[in-house]
Amino acid sequence: MSKPFQWFSVFVAAASLAAPLSARADVAAACSMAVDYLVNANLVEAYRRDFVVQEGVPFVDDFGSVTRLKQFTASVTKAGGNLTVAIDFFADVSALNSTEFNTSLTVRGGGSIESTFSNQTFSTSTASGFSRHATNYTLACRKV
Repeated sequence: MSKPFQWFSVFVAAASLAAPLSARADVAAACSMAVDYLVNANLVEAYRRDFVVQEGVPFVDDFGSVTRLKQFTASVTKAGGNLTVAIDFFADVSALNSTEFNTSLTVRGGGSIESTFSNQTFSTSTASGFSRHATNYTLACRKV
């Protein structure tokens, strides 16, 4: 194989690999995530993160410690003119409890902001008393 043909083959291979990446560059969302974990209406843990997620490049925030597993991930896909942002959140909040949820949000065309909010609760009753645990979250995104 001649030297110019070898370089051409390398160029074609590199271009074919880069083409899908550049095609995804326009599939991105700028988002804000807010999570509050409360026990008996007292804020125990808060998580806030602004991020940009691009198709094929998931956003991962490992905000845990040596003793606590905590992770937030997000990804985006495109279907038609809409983007779908999918998230997963996990936080080990105490020796016996963790909070975990996932959701997705459809972001329609243009640059308007779409958002979703949710609340989940559970209660415990032990010899030491009653506890009400709540996790509230808001996810807001727009196309970039």
